[in-house]
Amino acid sequence: MKLIHPNIKYLDSYTESFSDGFSIGCCDDTVEFIKNNFAQHVKNITTLRTTWNDGGLRNDMPYQRLWLVKDDKFIGNVILRKDMNDFHHIMGGNGGYHIRNSEQGKGYGTVALSLMIEKFKEMGLKKAMITCNDGNIGSAKVIEKNGGFLADKINVSWCDYTICRYEIAL
Repeated sequence: MKLIHPNIKYLDSYTESFSDGFSIGCCDDTVEFIKNNFAQHVKNITTLRTTWNDGGLRNDMPYQRLWLVKDDKFIGNVILRKDMNDFHHIMGGNGGYHIRNSEQGKGYGTVALSLMIEKFKEMGLKKAMITCNDGNIGSAKVIEKNGGFLADKINVSWCDYTICRYEIAL
């Protein structure tokens, strides 16, 4: 298993993941658009956007989106951030991982975060923050398996769940 830049070689597996509920959560590109405009779609999912949440904080830090692949199959994606702003100190942290629904529960989240940790080290980070919602037991286990410890839990007015913030020493 490895992390790669989005690659057309995985196009069919990637678009297939949408039918089992995988969501990239950043654009409204349809499967048809993606198949006909792959380069534009990659630009859409890897280009910095300025967005606001209900708390008025900007979610606009530079990031890198990589795909987790195994053999010829798209498994999920990760987002890596070297720097965080106020928004990311509350939620999002230095990055996150998303595994397609049909591949969840197979240990791929643990592998994805392990590979992310190696990337964080390459970026020169000494510690990383990873967040999840308080009800996401699977994600909490993944983070803890990768050396994460629960730093705190916070509630914010613009979020309908408690945010668990984990730190991982690198």
